[in-house]
Amino acid sequence: DALYFVMKHVDGPQLDPRVHGAGRGLPSVLDTIEPLAAALDFAHERGVVHRDLKPANVRFTADGRPILLDFGIALSDDHGQRLTAEGASLGTPHYMSPEQAQALTVGPASDQYSLAVMLYELVAGEPPFHGGQPLSVMFRQISEAPRLLSDHNPEVPVAFARALMVALEKEAASRYPSCIEMVQAL
Repeated sequence: DALYFVMKHVDGPQLDPRVHGAGRGLPSVLDTIEPLAAALDFAHERGVVHRDLKPANVRFTADGRPILLDFGIALSDDHGQRLTAEGASLGTPHYMSPEQAQALTVGPASDQYSLAVMLYELVAGEPPFHGGQPLSVMFRQISEAPRLLSDHNPEVPVAFARALMVALEKEAASRYPSCIEMVQAL
């Protein structure tokens, strides 16, 4: 038995932080993130972890709805199998959770961390850890606390920035119970 994903082709534009983020305001950014959080929770409830969340894996439909794509390195906990070809990359360093960067066990909280990085980038114009070589970015994901978003962008309320920091916690167990609960906290 094998588990396969078949997805409808979405021909719209990719999520681009320069276009869909900075300057659009927090409500608009949350309108983009919330359906992605719901899609992730739907997958998580079925034992599937995406493991490669990044703006390039989000496209917009003709009516402007964001769609999560590319479950190419997804992991199925319920079925005990990887949904990935052998030798495939395990994610994109800028969006990896600390546990993923360390090649530890990943789960729904790993996807939540990556979604929080995307949200951070949409608001700040850059991910919390950027520049340098992939290994140095991964090391920073593991060892450094991100800069508070309100310090980066003074228009962001401190309460919002602190709520986002929960989803960016280094320990998976310290993050929100689900992606949609993260959005609700924000």
